[in-house]
Amino acid sequence: MIDTSNKEIQSHYDFIVVGAGAAGSVLAAELSASGAQVLVIESGGSDDAPTIMNPSIWFYNVGGPLDYHLPITPLPQLNNRKFNMALGHVLGGGTSINAMVWMRGMQRDFDGWAKNGAKGWAFADVLPVFKQQEDWEGGANEWRGSGGPIHSAGQKILTQRRQSSLKPPARWACPSWMT
Repeated sequence: MIDTSNKEIQSHYDFIVVGAGAAGSVLAAELSASGAQVLVIESGGSDDAPTIMNPSIWFYNVGGPLDYHLPITPLPQLNNRKFNMALGHVLGGGTSINAMVWMRGMQRDFDGWAKNGAKGWAFADVLPVFKQQEDWEGGANEWRGSGGPIHSAGQKILTQRRQSSLKPPARWACPSWMT
């Protein structure tokens, strides 16, 4: 544990960010961009494990050595289930162990929050922020941003079952451009 009352630390760092997961890393980058001196503390190791580098085998991370697997107390809101929550114990945190999925909430959820009093949380309010963060492989458009710090791309690895589910049955006699 670092004693933040230590005068030497106080003289070197303006902020201490605990955790180098997605949120901690973005926070540290934004603070650093403002000129602040930032210390990032992460208890996990490097994010170069084969199960991180190859997203098709990400599921080996859950419950493994890169996962804190935090026990969750049964709650009525969770149907009294008992389970372990996957939390990344590695640089990148949960983002590293969950196949690096970048996913936004649903528009109706954001709009529902705004309707219920969460001023500034309507989808139209948060979309510009998402777009600013994103570097979409296809370039900027109405829904996607480019040039941001988070590179995002469409799914590249399809399982055989998924590939076959994308093709219409031959009996449908679809034009070749659809198959």
